[in-house]
Amino acid sequence: AWGAVNRPCSSFCIIRSSLTKSVHLCGFKMSLFTGLRTLALLGVVSALPDLPDDECNDDNCALRLLQIPNLIQAKQPVPATSTSGVYLSNKASMAFKWTAVPTSLRRIKRKLREPFEGKENPFGHLGSVDDVAAWLKTFIENDKPFGDLGNKDVLVPWPEQDDDQLGHGGWVAYSRRQLCHITAKSFFGAETPGYNSGLRRLMKMCPRKGDFRKAFASLLAACSADPTLANGGQGPILLTAKANVAPSVQEVKDKATAESVQMSSAGLRVCDYDTGAGPLENVDPVPAEGCQPRPYDAPGVDFMIGGLKGQATQDISASWFGGYLFDAGACGLGGGQDERLSVYFPEVTVLAYFLSQSHPFPQLRQP
Repeated sequence: AWGAVNRPCSSFCIIRSSLTKSVHLCGFKMSLFTGLRTLALLGVVSALPDLPDDECNDDNCALRLLQIPNLIQAKQPVPATSTSGVYLSNKASMAFKWTAVPTSLRRIKRKLREPFEGKENPFGHLGSVDDVAAWLKTFIENDKPFGDLGNKDVLVPWPEQDDDQLGHGGWVAYSRRQLCHITAKSFFGAETPGYNSGLRRLMKMCPRKGDFRKAFASLLAACSADPTLANGGQGPILLTAKANVAPSVQEVKDKATAESVQMSSAGLRVCDYDTGAGPLENVDPVPAEGCQPRPYDAPGVDFMIGGLKGQATQDISASWFGGYLFDAGACGLGGGQDERLSVYFPEVTVLAYFLSQSHPFPQLRQP
């Protein structure tokens, strides 16, 4: 499942942290939400243990709850949780250094404009190309969102397992500032010697144009305008997590039979988008605000539009997240639903591709 999750917690642990602008973390397979619409949630978060059923009102308490046994066993220095670095993982971590890239304002402006093919003001109210470029120049040259890593710059969960960096039951949390850092470095051509991420390979495959370049450039413009990143702020936390190894279909069937599981309790609803099938007996419809047919002159409303309170969006169940980009050499939307989600959720795409270096498909795998 990926998307913004905005439903309130019930009786689970609530964490209020000034680091994350009142990010709440709930137990029982874990839901994460913020007041902003920038949260990306990947996978089914069943890797974490249930959290205490009480409330924390300070950062130290919140961070202690996240520090499950062997939370960070770094092969390179990891920023202490009391510093501005908010990277967290239940895996060991490896630090890497970015290669240097030219950061003249002229080059930054050119790279930002290239995907939009001459459009004068591609970022609208987020700011002019000149404003975004000026912010990025300083950000790329001077920002250290991971804290003091010596001569290193960025942290990655380590080692690889099952073709990505999380493996079964793994999770990692980056701040939005850290995600903007990863995006900016990769977008302008920096590499991490010793770690050939899928994000860097996607940037090399699509160096100038295409829908993904537009999405990444727009994400960087949003980073430059994000008030939660002002004055060195880390912004909201973005969590990427994977479930443990999925049981076989037969195991699921046997368990459902033994426990007399009723599908009626699942709360499934149907959106009759354009079939005209009419109401289905004993099946609730999706509310009108989440399901409207497409008129002749505008898009309709379906699950990919979003907008329903508490809605999450799930990608198709392929072998990996993010679509068949490397298989098809695609730099645009293509014909697949998962490629479209990748374009419209660029934070998800950055993490799905950055967290794998496997060949030939460096993308997060399904559990």
